[in-house]
Amino acid sequence: MTAANSERAITLIYSALLGETHWQEVVDEVATATNADVATLFYHDAHSGRGAITLAHGIPEAVQRDYIDHFAPLNPWMSQVAATRLGEGIVGEQIVPRDHFLRTEYYNDFLRHQGQEAGIGVTISRDNGCFFLCSVLCGDTDFGRNSARARHLTQLAPHLRRVSDFYRKQSVDTFGGGFATEIGEVGGIATVVVNTAARVIYASPLGEARLASGSPLRIGASGAVSFRNPAMQDALRQALRRSLVSTRTAKFVDGDTEITFVRSAKDYGSSIFLGGTLAILMARRERKAVPDTARIASAYRLTPAETRVLEAILAGQRPAEIAASASVSTETVRSQLKAIFSKTGTNGQTALVRLATGLGNMDS
Repeated sequence: MTAANSERAITLIYSALLGETHWQEVVDEVATATNADVATLFYHDAHSGRGAITLAHGIPEAVQRDYIDHFAPLNPWMSQVAATRLGEGIVGEQIVPRDHFLRTEYYNDFLRHQGQEAGIGVTISRDNGCFFLCSVLCGDTDFGRNSARARHLTQLAPHLRRVSDFYRKQSVDTFGGGFATEIGEVGGIATVVVNTAARVIYASPLGEARLASGSPLRIGASGAVSFRNPAMQDALRQALRRSLVSTRTAKFVDGDTEITFVRSAKDYGSSIFLGGTLAILMARRERKAVPDTARIASAYRLTPAETRVLEAILAGQRPAEIAASASVSTETVRSQLKAIFSKTGTNGQTALVRLATGLGNMDS
């Protein structure tokens, strides 16, 4: 792990930022330069214990899924990461004694099964208990060699931090100055944008009002947003697990509110360093008018037979269907329908429906 190794990795970081190379090359180079089997960029939320691997070298998709689904909260290094200095590479045993680490479920049921013995990492950024890190895993337990790996990550940290800051500012500008504001002003839609830890990146004025009211979305003591409705909260968790979400949008109904989740369509690099963002759009449901047939029948002096025809028409039935269900001829139904038109002053079924649903004029 020489200075040349670090220089190459740093060059690749800025090349990827400019779109001249792929971000996967960066993480591949981190693994190569440190002679490690695995290299990752990942998030960890200290409050929930959730983790999200945003880019990896040497970890199959199925193993990444196991980490997200089960092992992230069990990672003993993550419980101590808040005590480390930002931007300083750390060997795992500096924060968790190895004899203790070897007795953990994380080591015995996860790490050891991947052929790994040691972890070295550096915290790139932290925000209210949400950490973004770069780490490597290897089968080497020699503390001296792992310390050299830690120094390499320390050299990369300020450059990764600049990239992270760039994407974070870009994301806020995008949501605050365009997408969310425009939707909120034009459509009356409350918009809240969150990161993978469910923390608010941006909220439109209507979104802030929804959060303040606590319905249907609220901010908890940890700073993360959550839904009061357990089913909606489960849907939010699924949407935030970006590697398991196959679609960019999903729609739900919670009481009188229509809720749409929109995963950001921003560029690949931003999704790596922000861990993906989710826009939560909330709008009041338009209540369908319920026809008051009894009121109409009374106001226009409809007979019981005419009232039954009116109810059937409003239910979408055709005259032939109404006749069959009432055991009368179609002509009888048509005559009753004409009588309804005459009494209500309407000139067809469309006008009758408008009158019944309150969209037309009704003189009582």
